[in-house]
Amino acid sequence: MVNSRQFLAQRAPAVKFPKIGAGVAGTVEREPEVQQQRGYPEGELLFWPNGDPKNQMLVTLATKARDPDIEDDDGMRTLYVKGRNLELAVKNAIRKVRCQDILPGGFLTVTYVRDGDGQGLHRPKVYEAAYAPPQDVADGVSDDPWPEKDEKPPF
Repeated sequence: MVNSRQFLAQRAPAVKFPKIGAGVAGTVEREPEVQQQRGYPEGELLFWPNGDPKNQMLVTLATKARDPDIEDDDGMRTLYVKGRNLELAVKNAIRKVRCQDILPGGFLTVTYVRDGDGQGLHRPKVYEAAYAPPQDVADGVSDDPWPEKDEKPPF
C-alpha cells in the first residue's frame, strides 16, 4: 500500500552504473520504499518461478551529481537495490555499522568495482557499499563512510 507521502514524492532519476568505477554517494532523503519489480519494456510485474514477487528497494539520495541534460537538476537520485550482488553489498554495509535498516539522514555510497565470474556480456556487476547511520553523520563521527580507504571513490 502506498501512503500519501510516497504518492506525492517525485521519482528522482535512476542511478546508473555504466562502467567499473561508477558510483553514487549521498544522504538518504526519505525512508526507502520496497516495491515489486517490473519488466522492461511492457512494465509487467515480475515473479520468481515459485510465484513469489521479485522485490526491489528504492533509496532516494541527495547527491552532488548534476546532469546538464536534466532541467533544474537538484541532485536527487533513486538507487534501485535489486539483484543479488547489489543487495549483498548494501546489506553488508548496513551490518558493518550494526544497523538493521537504511534510515533518512544516513549516508550511503555504492560503487561498481568489478565484473564477477561469468561469460560474455552476462558477467554480473560486483559492488562495494558503505553506510553511515544518521546519528553518526549528525555527530560528525562518520561523515565519510570510506575512512579505511586511502582515496575517495571516483565520483
